[in-house]
Amino acid sequence: MEKRNLLILLLGGVMMVPTMCMAYPDRDCTGGDDEHIDVHRSPKHNPYVYISYNECNGTTLITFNSTIDNAEILVYQNGVEIDYQLLDATAGTQIPIDLSAYGTGEFTIQVKRYSTLLATYSITL
Repeated sequence: MEKRNLLILLLGGVMMVPTMCMAYPDRDCTGGDDEHIDVHRSPKHNPYVYISYNECNGTTLITFNSTIDNAEILVYQNGVEIDYQLLDATAGTQIPIDLSAYGTGEFTIQVKRYSTLLATYSITL
């Protein structure tokens, strides 16, 4: 009976090691992102601007969650700026951008105020 308890204890210890690694954000068991600067994570809630993409119609929707004066919307295709808008947005303002009109490629949408990047979204079509 004692060997059986030892076997169960060892088996349980082996199964607990992978679960600890899954608790870290990068799943590399280091517990931090300092060595992974290239991995960008967007916040779950942005207090200023939210960018979403509708796959059905190829439209990006930029929603302003607060009032922002001199908001710049920049659209890049394969690293080249293809669209620029400057506006004074109030809370609730929604700006649709039809990306399917530009064809295919790697698109990046940025919303800035002066030199501050408020939101960014990247997609490949």
